[in-house]
Amino acid sequence: MRQKVQVILINGKNPLTKMGGYQTYTYNLAKILTSLGYRVKIFCFGAQNKTIQSDIGTIQTVYFRLFYLPLIRSVELTGLIFLAPILAWSIHQDLKNHPRKIVWGIGPWSLSAAMLKLIYPKLHYLSFYPTTFQHEFRGTLEALNLKDYGLVPKLEAYLAFYTIIPLYTLLERFFLKLADKIVIHYSSAQKILQEQFDIKDNQFIKIPDYSEPVKKPFKTQPKIPQLVKPFILLITRQDSRKGINFLLHAFAILNQRGIKYSAAIIGGGRMLQANRSLAQKLQLKNVYLPGFTTDPSYFLKKADVYVFSSVEEGSSAISILEAMQYGLPIVSTNVDGLVEDLEDKKSALLVPPKNPQALADAMQKLIQNPKLAKRLGKAAKKAFQAKHHLTKVKKELSSLIATYYT
Repeated sequence: MRQKVQVILINGKNPLTKMGGYQTYTYNLAKILTSLGYRVKIFCFGAQNKTIQSDIGTIQTVYFRLFYLPLIRSVELTGLIFLAPILAWSIHQDLKNHPRKIVWGIGPWSLSAAMLKLIYPKLHYLSFYPTTFQHEFRGTLEALNLKDYGLVPKLEAYLAFYTIIPLYTLLERFFLKLADKIVIHYSSAQKILQEQFDIKDNQFIKIPDYSEPVKKPFKTQPKIPQLVKPFILLITRQDSRKGINFLLHAFAILNQRGIKYSAAIIGGGRMLQANRSLAQKLQLKNVYLPGFTTDPSYFLKKADVYVFSSVEEGSSAISILEAMQYGLPIVSTNVDGLVEDLEDKKSALLVPPKNPQALADAMQKLIQNPKLAKRLGKAAKKAFQAKHHLTKVKKELSSLIATYYT
């Protein structure tokens, strides 16, 4: 029966080759669904129209020239309203002869799925939605410290918040209301969505999240100098809402205290160069920002402490799940769904956001107390296994799809 059910996942970027949280999420979801026996097909943009067979299902890339315009590539949010109909049209061609399908929109790409729902009212439409544009950009604004980044990024964020975000909030209301079910992994996400859009409880379905590091096949691994132990790690996309500037100030505090360590903030993004400049300004010679990694597990295996400085997440974070899975002692801000995965002083040390002093104090505590670090790491791994075990995730995903195909 499962082999007759096709699940179409919609994500603008190819999860086999592109970086980012939504791509990692899509990869892991597709891998699980494929292992359960469902036929998975992922629609995304690519350099040409191409069908790729992979171990996570069929990847259908759609070529659209405007996707490669500099403006859309640098500010992807700008292009969503133009790009979502292109993907919807490509999927529409695929649906004509095979209507017995589930279409699953990943984040903002749920707009494509909603368009298809209007064409095929009996189509089963799921939306994974961990936060809202408004909530996310509010975190962006809060994190853009003028002393760290100057006036221009702050003005750009304010411009987006008061022009583009209201438009996309209307789109969110449209495509979320049409969803048969909104898939969430954290109560914080449901709270955010309901406060903004007044969505009924029965439209949500909460299932455990699962993530493991995804190794990309073709890019070179970033190189960093010989690491001084203990090694502190953060893997994240370099957006301002990730609070990396506050973490850099926390590292400066540790250096002023004479604490010996090395650290790496792994990942690319719009703020990478700005964060490198800030690190240089703060004279953080023992902190490295090498950019993208093709293999997060390489650094997770080397890490002694994992730190997460985000100002906004909506839900929790994929990299937190990965750190828990590796049994790393974690210092994290206590925002949104992070507190649903981590318990202060039991499975992590939690601190307020935008607080370099608190981040520095917590990291120093783990560096100087190896027994505490070991205990927290073991507890984090145990918490991951209890809540996010793959067997449990598979069971609940099967139950979700069985509600449409029994």
